Amino acid sequence: MTNLILLNNFFSYFQKNKAILRTVGFLLLSVAFQILLFEFYGRYKSPKNGFQSKEDSEWFDPSLMRLNNMDKLEAFCDSVFKKPILTSKDSVDYANLIGYVLRYRFYHSYSYYRLGQNFIGWALAPIVHKNLSAIVIPDDILKHPQAACSQQSIIGKMLFRRKGFDVRKIGFYDPSSQDGHFCFEVNYGGKWHFFDPDKEPSYQILVNLGRPSIAELMSDKKLLDSVYYREDSSVRNGYLLHYTYGPINKFPAGKARVYQYVTMFLSWTLFFWLLLFGWWIWRKFKV
Repeated sequence: MTNLILLNNFFSYFQKNKAILRTVGFLLLSVAFQILLFEFYGRYKSPKNGFQSKEDSEWFDPSLMRLNNMDKLEAFCDSVFKKPILTSKDSVDYANLIGYVLRYRFYHSYSYYRLGQNFIGWALAPIVHKNLSAIVIPDDILKHPQAACSQQSIIGKMLFRRKGFDVRKIGFYDPSSQDGHFCFEVNYGGKWHFFDPDKEPSYQILVNLGRPSIAELMSDKKLLDSVYYREDSSVRNGYLLHYTYGPINKFPAGKARVYQYVTMFLSWTLFFWLLLFGWWIWRKFKV
């Protein structure tokens, strides 16, 4: 009963103060229209926020930023490989090609949604969970020059899945230091093979050994150290020694992906919903 009284008082107030209602409606529509413009700008304007945190030793080719969605990335790999249909015999070479391209496509740093790219997702993330602005949608990751280990692995796993390979997450975590890392394995030739495009372990050693699995690398500490020669001892003797397997062919960060798709939809359609709400207000109060 109290809620009905409050609602009636709310409607009565705006019936008497239509100028306020018109002003509020105009401001809401103006904000929604600006968000829509930002989304168009952010969608079709390449980000220019790259390269500040890139290390000189990282493998990175800025020309590969033209591969800004999964279709282009796959087409590029196919064009380099020059075989329209993969056979089981081709699996090793194609897998190594993907690993090579991924190393050069990104440098290490998180890519986040920002103002003008999924505005609502960007604005709500600090309230819901701070990490929800870290992009997990593959095509949106590929719009940036930088990507963290999890994001590069998302791209790698998705690309391998598109070519028919089975994949699984390899997660590293050391409870004592609370440090972690995210990689993946690919199954071909009857066994699993380890890929880590972010840390860039020795490409030549891995290829010469037929890309061992993470279990095989862990069974030989000297081999692990030589493969991860770029990392200091705290990493090689820390979280790299603690790994777990993820489910086969499961997309990581499923909840974050749903959040980002929903908020992206709302960012693009907010203007329409506020326009619809404004029409209802106009009908209700004859503004």
